[in-house]
This record gives sequence, C-alpha cells and structure tokens, in this order.
Amino acid sequence: MQHSGIAPEKIAAYLNTDYRFGRGAELLPLRIDTRCEALARLYASSGHSCGVYITACNPLGELQSREENEAAQARLAAELQALGI
Repeated sequence: MQHSGIAPEKIAAYLNTDYRFGRGAELLPLRIDTRCEALARLYASSGHSCGVYITACNPLGELQSREENEAAQARLAAELQALGI
C-alpha cells in the first residue's frame, strides 16, 4: 500500500491507533480495517451503509497543540456545514 508523503512509521502508528466516534456514553472505539459492530448497528438503524471519519487534528501526523487542533476542527466543521455536509 503506497501512502505518498507519509512515512511508513506514521502509517503504522495510524493503523495501531484507537479512534473514537461520538460523545459520552455513546462513544464508539474505531480502528482502521476493523469492523465496529456498534457502528454497523448505528448505520442500520439510521438507514446508512457507510461513513467517513474526518479530522483536522494533527495534519499529516504533526502534533499540534489542543488550541490549534480545536481551531482547525472548528474551521473544518464550518467548511462542511457551508457545503451542506
């Protein structure tokens, strides 16, 4: 698998990271290439068959401060909202 511009050790880190979707008691753990049964049930109950995990945090794996990540997430949310997504 080719990942232009991203070092192999960062790809390995991404693949070994636990991602989280949702909030509070609804928080779902996600891993790349691993099926999440709770998420599959959520899709089925909402009439969806797939989804996308998008984040503006730590672009290209470069660690950013909490404030920088929050600002980047807010900009991404505004862009997606403007697009009607």
